[in-house]
Amino acid sequence: MRHPSVRYSSPNVSEAIAYLEEHIGDSRILEQLGTGPPLAEMGTLRIVTASPFPPLADLRAQFGGKTGPCEKWLVQKAVDYLSCSLDHLVLFEDPVSAPTDSFALERNHPPFWTYEGRVYWPVLTDDVESIERSKSWVAGFRDIVFFARLPFDRSSASCDRQLSEQEFGAIASSVTWIVTDVFRGQGYLEWQRRALH
Repeated sequence: MRHPSVRYSSPNVSEAIAYLEEHIGDSRILEQLGTGPPLAEMGTLRIVTASPFPPLADLRAQFGGKTGPCEKWLVQKAVDYLSCSLDHLVLFEDPVSAPTDSFALERNHPPFWTYEGRVYWPVLTDDVESIERSKSWVAGFRDIVFFARLPFDRSSASCDRQLSEQEFGAIASSVTWIVTDVFRGQGYLEWQRRALH
């Protein structure tokens, strides 16, 4: 997918993998996927920004870029992925919220899933509003987005639910892309799994 308002760059691989392990190391899905060699055996690793950034810029530091075009890129990436197959799933991991938080009593929130006390906001349709709404419900200061496959019947996916160990493992093993923020929200780091033969 090309997006006219963003730039793609190749990061230093070892620095980018170290950033992923540090920035989203507490992700339950990343724990299942495994760090180190599984992350290093990627097909593609790239940085998405709206403005050129200094080649030696620290992924943890701001550099004066714009966030809007990158957020639009992420939403469009989700739209493109979800429109390819009915079993595609985009999952926003919420590293801050808990299923016992007051939002769970609200009727206006999108469906959420839980696993080991962590909240996930699933998106199953290629509707821009649904993607933006789920993204906006993440309470954390980080974007942790997984592009995976739905491990159960689609009709039971659109309600709040607690994922079983088998369901969660199936989601983790089907992850194709991981996207997380860099430069304090001014860009994204995109990890793509190597195609399995």
